[in-house]
Amino acid sequence: AGIPLYIKKSKSVSAIINYGLAGDRLNKFFSDRPSARHLPMMNRNIARSKFAIVKDAEVSDILVPETTIELTRSMKPSEWIEKRFNSIGGIGIKIAVGRGKIAGKYYQKFVSNRVYELRVHAFKWVPQEEWVIQKRIGDKDEIAWNYKNGGTFQTVHNKNHRVFKEALEVSEKILEMRNMGFGAVDLIVDEDR
Repeated sequence: AGIPLYIKKSKSVSAIINYGLAGDRLNKFFSDRPSARHLPMMNRNIARSKFAIVKDAEVSDILVPETTIELTRSMKPSEWIEKRFNSIGGIGIKIAVGRGKIAGKYYQKFVSNRVYELRVHAFKWVPQEEWVIQKRIGDKDEIAWNYKNGGTFQTVHNKNHRVFKEALEVSEKILEMRNMGFGAVDLIVDEDR
């Protein structure tokens, strides 16, 4: 993020705050600007696919929807969604139709009993009680509740409920797991909270 600013001021840049370059895009950034490779970078380790991060979270005992590269014969595609490895804004998320591997995508069990979603904006240098939690609500018939699908965000002001406390804890664990200074962590809250 902010590549035009880097290009204009590349002679005076002393550090990079990475807000979204991952995978091929980060590699291309470094390929085009070899001197940037040696600069300190916050969030250097975000260069993993969403699939890999979900699997890392699973290994760290964070509850995640079942996630796989391909569906077996016993798995009903209609219970799963297809997601892109590096999606933005819910683009490309849809109900699965097949079982094989799909280039650039993975499968995740659809949480059909979701009540709302949460997004925690977490910053390690700010006290956790100041992190922003937003509740995302949308049409039950939509798979992704992003703005383009009519989803709305509401900022949570009272974070004393167990669900919100747990969301903060999970977000901190994700930042630590990925050695990140900041990030936005999305969570699904189902009927059982």
